[in-house]
Order: sequence, then C-alpha cells, then structure tokens
Amino acid sequence: MTIRISFIAILVCVALLAAELAYAHGDGASFEAQVGEYFMDIGYEPEVPVAGETLLLDLNLWREQNVSRADFDSAWVRLSQDGKTVLATGVAKPDLGPMTVLVQLPEDAGDLSLDVRFEKRGLEDWVVAEKTFTFSSESQKSSPLTSENFIQIALGFALGALVAFLGMRARTRLS
Repeated sequence: MTIRISFIAILVCVALLAAELAYAHGDGASFEAQVGEYFMDIGYEPEVPVAGETLLLDLNLWREQNVSRADFDSAWVRLSQDGKTVLATGVAKPDLGPMTVLVQLPEDAGDLSLDVRFEKRGLEDWVVAEKTFTFSSESQKSSPLTSENFIQIALGFALGALVAFLGMRARTRLS
C-alpha cells in the first residue's frame, strides 16, 4: 500500500515537471493586435524581457480572437534595436506544435521593434497579415533568484521532502 502511495507521489512530481517543461503560450504575456479580419497573438517569455538573455516568441494568427486558426504557410520575423537588425528570419509553420522563435536579445537594454508578417503561398502579394510591435528590455538583474524562481525551488523542495518522507515510511513498514 505505501509503495503505491510513493509511486503515485512520484508520478505527480513527474507530471508537474512535465507540465512546466511543456509550457506553451496560454494566458501569459503576449503582443496582441487585430489586423483586418485576423487576430495576431505573439506570446513571449519571460514576461519581462531582459537584455542579453533569450526571448521565446510563440507566433499565432487567428481568424477571429482565438476562435479558429488562420490559413498561412510561414511567418517572417524581424527584431531590431535603434534601426539595427538583431534577427531577421523566415519560419515555416510546423505540422505539429507551436510556431516558435528563440532570439538572444542585445546586451544593451532599451526599446526594440518586432516586425511579424504571416504569409501564404498562392496569394498575389503573399501577405496574410503583418504588424510591428514595440517593447523594451530591462537591464540584467544582479540576482538570478526571482520570486518566481524562489517559488519553483520551494515547491521542488517540498515535493522532494514529501517523496523522501513517504519512501522512509514505506521502508520502515517493510522492515
């Protein structure tokens, strides 16, 4: 019986870890804009972009606000700061999973411009929808321990202690 409880506790820990690792854009930070008949939703992480660190972009285009996906083949993405291009690339729409881009932000904090264009082969001008978003990156933080990291570390510690306690309890009962 106690081995079953320990096994269930381990499965719960693995499920929580998998959910954290499989994070996809949901209710997090995003750039949103209505562009004609389309709704552009560009999710990003971390919620506060930090200069010199990696920024994850999750590219979504909807027919209406989060109702049905728009028909497109690829996206063109350009990130610039002070008129200088940091990244310019085309991204093919994957058959499965989110359409994502990872980019290393410039070392200097400041205003950035993100141009996103969704494209479809066969259209006269290829462009389904395009929009420019502006945002700022903050200076690097001196301490890597944020409140979000602290909560994750505390939860990990608590779950580890629970599994260890259940394991010791099972071992004592078997003896």
